[in-house]
Amino acid sequence: MIGNISAVAGREFRSFFDQATAYILLVVFLVANFFFYFRTVFVTAEATLRPMFELMPWLLLFFVPAVTMRSLAEERSRGTLELVLAQPISSLEFLLGKFLGIMGFMAVALAGTLGAAIGLRLGGAPYFGVMFAQYAGALLLTGALVAIGLWASSLTRNQITAFIVALASIFILMAITMNVVLIGLPPVLATVATRLGLLTHFSAITRGVLDLRDIVYFVSITVAFLGLAYLMIERGRLNLKGGAWRTLRLGVLGILLICVAVNLLGRHIRGRLDLTPGKTYTLSTTTRTVLENLDDVVTIKFFASPELPPQVDLVKRDVEDLLADYAAAGGDNLQLLRFSPSAADPEAQAEAERMSVPAIQFNVLGQEEFQVRQGYLGISIQYADQTSNVPFVRQTDDLEFRLTSAVVAMSDPTRATVGFLTGHGEASVLGEASGFAETLEQNFQVINVDITTDGARVPDSVSVLIIQGPQTPLAEAEGDALRAFLAGGGNMLVMVQPLSIDETQAFPNP
Repeated sequence: MIGNISAVAGREFRSFFDQATAYILLVVFLVANFFFYFRTVFVTAEATLRPMFELMPWLLLFFVPAVTMRSLAEERSRGTLELVLAQPISSLEFLLGKFLGIMGFMAVALAGTLGAAIGLRLGGAPYFGVMFAQYAGALLLTGALVAIGLWASSLTRNQITAFIVALASIFILMAITMNVVLIGLPPVLATVATRLGLLTHFSAITRGVLDLRDIVYFVSITVAFLGLAYLMIERGRLNLKGGAWRTLRLGVLGILLICVAVNLLGRHIRGRLDLTPGKTYTLSTTTRTVLENLDDVVTIKFFASPELPPQVDLVKRDVEDLLADYAAAGGDNLQLLRFSPSAADPEAQAEAERMSVPAIQFNVLGQEEFQVRQGYLGISIQYADQTSNVPFVRQTDDLEFRLTSAVVAMSDPTRATVGFLTGHGEASVLGEASGFAETLEQNFQVINVDITTDGARVPDSVSVLIIQGPQTPLAEAEGDALRAFLAGGGNMLVMVQPLSIDETQAFPNP
């Protein structure tokens, strides 16, 4: 079997380089890639290939159908398909050989884009882990698109028809995740479209994370369309009224239903490989240490409406992943409860209100007007008799920090004290430094410290003293008080050259 597959794959791969069309396609693909990529990277000045891979699906939308349109359609039009299948080779071996041969050619095309990676390496410091994930994702995407192209080529003898069918099919799988389509769909159908769309799964990989759900999605699409292509090949060999044909149709239908079900229920699939620098999408060591050393059980209540706008639904997926990591790391020290507040579940709505997680109104662009939808996407954290909330999760970039900070603040009864020096025109807790102080208050006790009176000193309870932009010099006695504070083991953060912001100018003034 392997020998037959290898023979067909080698023949298919070599056939691309026996004609000028393949070289033209390669040149057009690479030139388009580099043109759009470098015009973007020079503007952003960031050493990353992400802009190229974000555009990659749209280039493959045309490139893959052009490559696959002749694979089976030409065999049918020349009458060589029946001749080949009359040899001691099965239809499955023939199809897999075709698939691998085309994938070899596509791998050559993707390898050509490594020139951009080499250029980044010479001029910057790109993250190779992220690049590996992006190229792995591109191969998975390409495999799915090649399978679609082979299926389209198996439907007809005409190469142009095969190209159009493949292009239309791929475009539909890409377009169902676009806002212009989602806004016209009911919430349930919009969620289904998001989970079955190509762009949703590929965009997650471009950030440098190989999620098992995304891998399963692309593999399932590949298997499903190869199954359909196999069905069309066998249609010309089997008796359409016989039992073998009926059995084959039922088998392929079963594969299709399994693939759809797996992707619709894909939220329950766990596992990912985080190749980003510092493992951005993986729980930090600090968080794991905090969860392992808890003295009591932390209860995290996650409130998420079942029908959210597609854009918010992607945030919901990331939050679910993060909370699942928390539950796994916390073990018996952490209890994760999920609620789906909606009109059909008033008890969950009441619990959300009791935990001070409000309903949020989402402005969604409808077909003719803006539509207002109401939903929940918030978190409540309980420890002992204390509660901390994240009323609405807008993004997950800093969510781990916020959750862990809340747990630390509630579980540590002796919070360190941070003092802000006053009396010299510094930014005060209630004035210019209010935002800074509010952030610190999540984990520390924040107080003002005044040492301008005779004999005053920094309180012993202060662990860190912040001097933020003094406008007048300190007296000698005040300097002695600060030196005594440092000698006693205190810490100090001094910001002596503040910037004055003039909103009418483009740049701040020192």
